[in-house]
Amino acid sequence: MLVRQSTATDGTLLRSLRIAALTEAPPAFGARLDDMLALPRSHFDAAAARHATSDEATSFLALDQADPVGTIGAFFEAESGRAFICALWVAPAYRGAGVAALLLAATRRWLAARSARSIWAWVADSNARAIAFYLKHGFSRNGDSQALPSNPDQFEHLYYSKLTQPQMPLAIDVDPLTSPAIISFLEDHIADMHKVSPPESTHALDLAGLRHPDITCWSGWLDGDLVGCTAIRRLDDDHAELKSMRTSPRHRQRGIATGLLQHALAHARQAGYRRISLETGSMAFFEPARALYLRHGFTPCDPFADYQLDPNSVFMTRAL
Repeated sequence: MLVRQSTATDGTLLRSLRIAALTEAPPAFGARLDDMLALPRSHFDAAAARHATSDEATSFLALDQADPVGTIGAFFEAESGRAFICALWVAPAYRGAGVAALLLAATRRWLAARSARSIWAWVADSNARAIAFYLKHGFSRNGDSQALPSNPDQFEHLYYSKLTQPQMPLAIDVDPLTSPAIISFLEDHIADMHKVSPPESTHALDLAGLRHPDITCWSGWLDGDLVGCTAIRRLDDDHAELKSMRTSPRHRQRGIATGLLQHALAHARQAGYRRISLETGSMAFFEPARALYLRHGFTPCDPFADYQLDPNSVFMTRAL
């Protein structure tokens, strides 16, 4: 998943995302679909050009490969130090994968670089999902309300958050598996697997197994903290296996797993593999992992390599 600031040539993308948002969730925004459709394409081209260079307004896009799947807008009042975010939307198929958190984090960094002191957002009372998202990410309702511009019969409230130091982007590096931090992290991973799976169905590799020359491991770091890891094992010249996907419990639902998975898939393609497969658990504990893999193109398959049919295992694969 790539999150980036919009460029001067992104007018068409901005328009398609805005129309998709208003089509899918018309009560959630202050604009109306009919009004948006009536705007000339030059309006969006001008907005894209402005957002690419302005220090007062911008937008960020979330892209899966070349497909736009999310957006957020922001504008900054330099005199007051207040910033407003608006039009945050993620395509339904990508919700729950941390995309909205990545968009918000990118916007926070952009605003912090311009010395914004607080972030504000109008949120429709009917948009329970957005309210939960903002509360989770440190926003509070300040009591101000107004009629929703697109529907005067509904109301929206103002939410705000103080702007702290920007969060550093996720850094992903090949890991030699020698530091105390990664050793402890992987020991916790093994312990978690043994808690939910019987010994004969636990396929997580220990340190010795992960240090095999056919395996490449990566660790993910955020603000100096180890927050996740993943690995790829070579099965043959065309086929690789995804191993040891883990996110720190206190950093889940923030897009860490998505970033690690995207990094592993990109490496697999660059290495010339044509297919990548994985084994995960069938229990409820592993449901978020299975959902993540489905969103990234994996489908159920038969056991591969040395695996055997097991009611506690789910096997998945995808072409590269």
